Amino acid sequence: MRYAIIDIGSNTVRMNIYDVYGTEPFSYKRILTECNNTGLFNYIDKRTVSEEGIDKLAEVLSEFNNIIENINCDKGCYFAAASLRSAVNKSEVLASIYDRLGINIELINGESEALLGFQGLKLTFGNNLKNGFMIDIGGASTELLGFVDGLAVRTISMPFGCLSLYKKFVSNILPSKDEMAGIKAYVDQRISEICWLKDYGDTSYLVGGTARATGKMHYLLFGNGADKSVHTMTYGELKAVFDYVKKSDEDVIKTLVRTIPDRLHTFIPGIYSCLRILRFAGTKNIIISPTGIREGFLYKNVMSE
Repeated sequence: MRYAIIDIGSNTVRMNIYDVYGTEPFSYKRILTECNNTGLFNYIDKRTVSEEGIDKLAEVLSEFNNIIENINCDKGCYFAAASLRSAVNKSEVLASIYDRLGINIELINGESEALLGFQGLKLTFGNNLKNGFMIDIGGASTELLGFVDGLAVRTISMPFGCLSLYKKFVSNILPSKDEMAGIKAYVDQRISEICWLKDYGDTSYLVGGTARATGKMHYLLFGNGADKSVHTMTYGELKAVFDYVKKSDEDVIKTLVRTIPDRLHTFIPGIYSCLRILRFAGTKNIIISPTGIREGFLYKNVMSE
């Protein structure tokens, strides 16, 4: 079976296409990835998605549908998380997309988003996933999950992400020193209220786009793990990556453009918020997963049939 998984995010709409070979054990291969920098967040004002934003989303999904048809996908599965779930007119958005394209978009809440990310994590690590802490920094929210013996125990969705932090605090492409202080105070205030962050050991797992971008920057600076699907580093090495990019000089900008051009403006807010969370959690070891919420959503849809 061939599945298309379309993730409607705050900044990008991303489609992964997978061939699924079996369910016991679950076996799959990603055969195609398409990404459109839709910037849906820019079309939301006072928690309302504009008509222009709905039109843009419909245009992108129509293009993806053409790809789905051309490569003979058996099923297309669409979901949106923080990008749409807080919109006051989300029902209108979903109805408009359905009327135009016949597409049902599943809205997932913060807990479901964390659990789907965790399921994606388990597809990489399987029975090797024991005790730990998972962070998924998205565009508009950050999902945190603590697990024991491979089972999710605590989850929480935080109301900030790499894009929303950028929009809230940063006036230029990269944040100034004062803007960095604003991000720090904002994130610290929210995570300091979570009493269970330190309860799941000293190893944290990072999933999502900010995590993978961090892995690329880590390899650039440390030359470690380029050909590995699973990327590891220490907390100190992650801080060294942040210390490098926070200089925000010409060399840093060139490096970001060359390495992660699609995250030029959101990477520093994303990695800084991640660093603050890891500090509160007492993390020493960091593992970056190649799989996350899209693979978790794939698993959910395949196993529900």
